[in-house]
Amino acid sequence: VIGNVASASQKGSTFTAALVSDIGKFNDKGFNENQLAGLNEAKAKLGVKTIALQSNSSSDYLPNLTTAVREGANIVSAAGYLLAPTEATVAAQFPNVDFTITDDSVKGPDFAKAKSVANIEGLVYASNQSGCLVGYLAGLMTKAKGGKQVIGATGGIEIPAVDDYIVGYNYCAKL
Repeated sequence: VIGNVASASQKGSTFTAALVSDIGKFNDKGFNENQLAGLNEAKAKLGVKTIALQSNSSSDYLPNLTTAVREGANIVSAAGYLLAPTEATVAAQFPNVDFTITDDSVKGPDFAKAKSVANIEGLVYASNQSGCLVGYLAGLMTKAKGGKQVIGATGGIEIPAVDDYIVGYNYCAKL
């Protein structure tokens, strides 16, 4: 798909990329906001048209995903694991549109029920490794200051990517 984006922008094509936020919204100072920044960068650097649809509640997932398709998106990105069940359903209804989802491998139960996941790409990374780096740094900083050695981390909601991050953080903070 990325090759299609680059060649489309060079030709002045009407390639359209859409992003649907999870319930964290686009002003969350992190996950959703960073993905929106990436979408805006694609617009600025590649000249693609963009559609950004914010989900204020989980009931917005279905209308936002279908709106993106109906407005002509060639690729629709779901910002996170929470959109998995809905995206699996919508992607099956629109097999000629490419979909992505952050923090989901598309191998889990939400996609097992889908008729097909051929048009969905899961975007995952080893979140336990980044958690480990942050945990190790936190442990070093605590030891350097002396005194009581207490650190902590807040992970937000319980989803696999966040849980894996916390596991890495806890493990490496003790090293």
